[in-house]
Amino acid sequence: MGKFSTNVCHCEEKNKYTRVKLMCQNARNELYSAKTYSGMLESRYGYILDNCAQTFDMAEAPDLYAAMLQLNDKGEEELDGAIDRLDNVISSLKSDIDELDEADKKYHEKQSK
Repeated sequence: MGKFSTNVCHCEEKNKYTRVKLMCQNARNELYSAKTYSGMLESRYGYILDNCAQTFDMAEAPDLYAAMLQLNDKGEEELDGAIDRLDNVISSLKSDIDELDEADKKYHEKQSK
């Protein structure tokens, strides 16, 4: 027997789990977008700092760029970790929804007899 009883209707519970799963998927997509945007900003700021270094003989530009790369790498690591955790939650929710669906089908089959 699974986690969920076949003696009660799970329609509402299944809907709640599905909504939470969709919210998690949306959050995951937003984190992935943030990671993509971070990469674009890294490229853009690298170009700006390179131009500043050449135009204004800015000796600090390479140091600023190196610091920015370190921050960006750390941020990407954090985003990757958050995305992985959300993937695990989404997978777990999907399994629970499948189990709820199965238990709910069995309940409704019993009720229709």
